[in-house]
Amino acid sequence: MSGSVVPLPTLLNFVSSSLKSSGMPGDKANAIADVLVRTDAMGHDTHGVALLPRYLDEISEGRMTCEGEARVVSDHGAALVLDGRRLPGCWLMGVAVAQALERAERLGTATVCLGNSHHFGGLVVHLLAIAERQMAGVVFTSSPGIATVAPFGGASPVLSPAPTGAALPTGKDPILIDVSASISTNNAAFALKRQGQRFDTDCLIAPDGMPSNDPAVLTLGGALLPAGGIDHGQKGFGWGLMGEILSQGLAGHGRTDDATGMVNAATIQIWNPQAFAGTEYFLRSTGAIAELCRAATPADPSRPLRLPGEAALAHLRKARERGLELSADMVAALEKVATRCGAVLPWDVGDRTQ
Repeated sequence: MSGSVVPLPTLLNFVSSSLKSSGMPGDKANAIADVLVRTDAMGHDTHGVALLPRYLDEISEGRMTCEGEARVVSDHGAALVLDGRRLPGCWLMGVAVAQALERAERLGTATVCLGNSHHFGGLVVHLLAIAERQMAGVVFTSSPGIATVAPFGGASPVLSPAPTGAALPTGKDPILIDVSASISTNNAAFALKRQGQRFDTDCLIAPDGMPSNDPAVLTLGGALLPAGGIDHGQKGFGWGLMGEILSQGLAGHGRTDDATGMVNAATIQIWNPQAFAGTEYFLRSTGAIAELCRAATPADPSRPLRLPGEAALAHLRKARERGLELSADMVAALEKVATRCGAVLPWDVGDRTQ
């Protein structure tokens, strides 16, 4: 079976319709579809449309809530805590970011904590929403329902990959940092395992303490290594602790509760530069730092330097213009989704758009 190149609106409609047919209200289905498709379009395919079949399972098995709103746990103006009630994280994160942006606009800075949420999808999409408002922000996230990452010096899973993001507008393309505290991610490991492949480097540690590049180690009691690996993993370990504690501890829902499966926690901190040294200065400063990095001598002349988020934005522009290329495996997975939902794929398998 060949793959397909699919226009983004066509794929958006298919993903949204699939979710609606499973009982998801329209506003939430549209938000989930937007995050999953744009995540793929930005090159983060392990956290994009590949998650749709799993999301549908979560809905049908009652592990993702479809109806209702988040519950306000506490609200102090510049600090807001929301109980997500296992509602769709792709939608909830958008709600939380919008709240943080509106409050930062009025108050100069705002922190919104989100606990007991379902999976957030690709963090990079939510970061772009912050940068597009000329705001600076950081997002700490974690998954208290899973343990797949070893602490530095350990050989058993204790933490989640704890992705951390930052949105930094520059006056041109923003810097978008979306990285995990582990050397790789759960989704990447499980994707390689399904394909019968291995990592290029030792990203895991086996239960006997030996480093490994075999993703199957995760199902045998081993763990992902923290960023920095065997030699310098104290950096990723510290980063992961920060992410888990600041997301779960401030949101009020984490490993000390009944967190299971795809439950997520997040703390979103946004600064309005205008309330500090001024937006003009902030953009001039970040823009200058970005240009200094781009002007640095590359270690490999064939690989020009790029900033975090640069490739993602280039992927997004290309996908908007030409459509999103789906692999044969992805097309097969979506054909199963279509059958499950009593539909057909709204594109011809093997199509190649110009």
